[in-house]
Amino acid sequence: NKLGNYVQDQSQGNVTIIKLAGMDVRKTPQKTTGLDAPLIMDTLSPAPGVVDVKLSKVDNARNYVFEYATSLTDADWKSGAYSSTTKGEITGLESGKRYWIRARAQGTNDLFSDWSDPVSQLVN
Repeated sequence: NKLGNYVQDQSQGNVTIIKLAGMDVRKTPQKTTGLDAPLIMDTLSPAPGVVDVKLSKVDNARNYVFEYATSLTDADWKSGAYSSTTKGEITGLESGKRYWIRARAQGTNDLFSDWSDPVSQLVN
């Protein structure tokens, strides 16, 4: 798992690089909660220390939770944002640093989806 996380981190999720490294691309997680995991559609760093994230809509989701980490190998995920829409803004990040971002949907009765696949973003 550590080697797989390292290749994922170094390749920044690029499927071609992962395959060239002789690794298999991670399988799509199976749905376990009744809510689909959101897909991260776009990330953008519009200002220093800020990342905007746009997600796919998840049926029956009331809110979305966003987290960030500096590495997938030693992922120490930190709470980034909470939103009632498919758009989130993570602030307070270090400029010039690359972060990994993931999200999940929250339904009724504190029911959460699985986490999205993480994506990386360089912060302005």
